[in-house]
Amino acid sequence: MQDRPAIRIWELVVLAVVTGGLIWLCLGYILAHPDSLPEHSGRSIQKGVVIWLRLASGLPLLSDDYPPLSFLVSAACYSLFGLSHLVALGSQVIFLVPLLVGAWWIGREIGGRGGGMLCLLAAAGNPWLPINLTAYFLEVGTLAMVAVFFALLLASRGGRVPGPTLGLGLVLGLGLLSKWSFLFFTAPALLWPLFLAWKAGRGSRLLVMGCLACLALTATLFQNQPLTSEPEFPLVPFVRATGAWAWLAVGAAWIRRRDGWSPGVGLSWAFTLAFLVCGWWYFLSAPVLLYKAGSDLAQSFPAREALGVMAGTLGTCIWLAPVWLALGTLAGLVIRPLRVPTLALLSGILASTVLYSFAGVPPHPRYILPATVLLTSLGFGWWGRVRWFSPILAPLLLVLGLYQLGVSFPERMAPSQRWTLGLTGHGELSWFIPRYNLIGIPDQEIGPIAERILAEMEQTGELRITTVIQPGARGNVDALMFEGLLRQRVILVEYFMPPEPAPHPATSLVLIVGHPEIQGTWLSEYEPIATWGEDPEGRWTLYQHPTRREHHQTREGSEHLPWPTPLLGS
Repeated sequence: MQDRPAIRIWELVVLAVVTGGLIWLCLGYILAHPDSLPEHSGRSIQKGVVIWLRLASGLPLLSDDYPPLSFLVSAACYSLFGLSHLVALGSQVIFLVPLLVGAWWIGREIGGRGGGMLCLLAAAGNPWLPINLTAYFLEVGTLAMVAVFFALLLASRGGRVPGPTLGLGLVLGLGLLSKWSFLFFTAPALLWPLFLAWKAGRGSRLLVMGCLACLALTATLFQNQPLTSEPEFPLVPFVRATGAWAWLAVGAAWIRRRDGWSPGVGLSWAFTLAFLVCGWWYFLSAPVLLYKAGSDLAQSFPAREALGVMAGTLGTCIWLAPVWLALGTLAGLVIRPLRVPTLALLSGILASTVLYSFAGVPPHPRYILPATVLLTSLGFGWWGRVRWFSPILAPLLLVLGLYQLGVSFPERMAPSQRWTLGLTGHGELSWFIPRYNLIGIPDQEIGPIAERILAEMEQTGELRITTVIQPGARGNVDALMFEGLLRQRVILVEYFMPPEPAPHPATSLVLIVGHPEIQGTWLSEYEPIATWGEDPEGRWTLYQHPTRREHHQTREGSEHLPWPTPLLGS
């Protein structure tokens, strides 16, 4: 690292222009295909709507298997602008502001003003941003928090500067509220301030041991929560954990008064602040989280396939990404002041890649998205130290960044694609010049399907529908949830696999995507009532059981609410 130069007005102007331009582009992508809603988005958006309605009705948050930061941001947007396709997906665009500010500051810490501009432009030109922002993925919020975390970690000089160190604790808590996988990208980097705190003297060393003891106690109290049918907030364990962190903060204050500021004092206060920000939600959701962790670890996705997707995503987050990463890592290890920052950034990339690849996580590019900002920072931040290189590289990053984001250029100005190689299933992304292309409109328009399903649900009094997606079929049935929300109605989508131990689906309505031929006799009990699409792989067929019904009281007690009470209590 180097001494931070004073911030110039032109830096803030460039930061504001790049941020505003990227927000405008990403909102344009969402508007370009209002009927497109990628996988999982409908279910995730529904969680945000539940939080919005509960808070508006004066009800507390419920336990959940995913942290609420993105959902809270979306709920605030719904309160201001109402619920729509643009607001639901556009609420994620807010995270671009902390992302780009964090990337810019990481570059300033590594390479001064030039490094800040290069990291800003590299992060903004990441073609995976529009791909993930036109869906609703929690990793977008985690990406922003990871960028700000590393910016504050470098600014704090490993916990030796008070202000950024306290900010680090706040961002650590917010990052854990974005998704628990935030720790995969940041935990290895915390070894730096822990090491400095251990070397800072006896008082600081005692605080390090206190931090580790409080972490162990909190983890023990968290894991001891029983799974009950009617979970309540575990007040006693939470108070015990809070008391331990409070005593640690008081001890840090006493040692600071005696010995002055040290990394141990900073870490103690930062960890305490992080617990106060996110601890309440983790204790509230402990049984659900532990159950989900067990089910996730039981998955058996091939490690080689997952590793290929992780490495392919990192390799296409900027043009020639493997080359820039190799050069940046080599330069960071050779330049002595950059060794620790380089190892911190590199540890976030390697730890998350290894954990995701070998933990049975589904091979999807969104999981490794937060590591892309670490790669661009490693690849471009140090070039700010090379005289006259940043003014030469910055225009190239700007032009290619716009091209990678899908901006159209005149034919004579468009970068050549002669050497690009198709690597992923997203448009023309490649390791040489990755480029974002607008995702095509889905095979089926979900609106009419949702209308028919809602009409049938109105007659039967049910809220749930079972879906069966045949192998090789195309269909995002989670989008039905979002279509129901737009109509202020509830559609709960459940899945049924042909080799299920249950003899038949639990609902009277069944939606089959693809060929209706299924092994088993339960389908013969159902009657087809509607079909959409002629392509066998994209055909949607709605079935109904003539007698079996699962009634729900959707109207009782909901006269004062614009939405059915089952959604508020789900």
